[in-house]
Amino acid sequence: MLRLMLAVLGPVLAVLPAIAQTPRMAVVDFDQINQAYSKSKARFDELKADETRIKAELAKEFEGYKQLVDQARLIQKQFNDSASNPAIREAKLKEAQELFAKAQAESRRLQSVKKDKETAYQKKYADATAEVLRDIQAVAAAYASEKGIDIIFDKSGKTRNAAPMVQFADTPLDVTADVVARLNQRAVAAPTTPRAP
Repeated sequence: MLRLMLAVLGPVLAVLPAIAQTPRMAVVDFDQINQAYSKSKARFDELKADETRIKAELAKEFEGYKQLVDQARLIQKQFNDSASNPAIREAKLKEAQELFAKAQAESRRLQSVKKDKETAYQKKYADATAEVLRDIQAVAAAYASEKGIDIIFDKSGKTRNAAPMVQFADTPLDVTADVVARLNQRAVAAPTTPRAP
């Protein structure tokens, strides 16, 4: 009977150490990865250039609007100064009103242009962020699978009260450099596709 019980319990006892095994963990610093990953840097450099270009375009558009307003104010001043001649006053009033109406229409157009440009920029930013995040997740998952790691934490993450998500991680647990190296190797090997404007 004892032999029979040992025969039955043998496989169960062999599985117990595997069940009780502590999960293997690692950490990465997502902020460092984002800064060191060549594709991430390229995407965010593009976005920075887009942001600068959009600001310059809007500033140039705003100059036209500002000139309309300045012209309307100048004519309004001429209207106020020409108190003696009713015909001139009437003409100046009409001209100022037309310019103010143009300025209002231009203001509405500029708001629409600004909103469209901001929406397009935000979409491009979200797409770039999602693309980089997919790359990082894919490489981290492949690395974890290869190294037998069960879970990888982002040590740059914060809790709801702004405390670090990972309070302490021993240096050997930090696989940030390995993940960055693999990401950059993958980026070099991948065919480059032209970015949409």
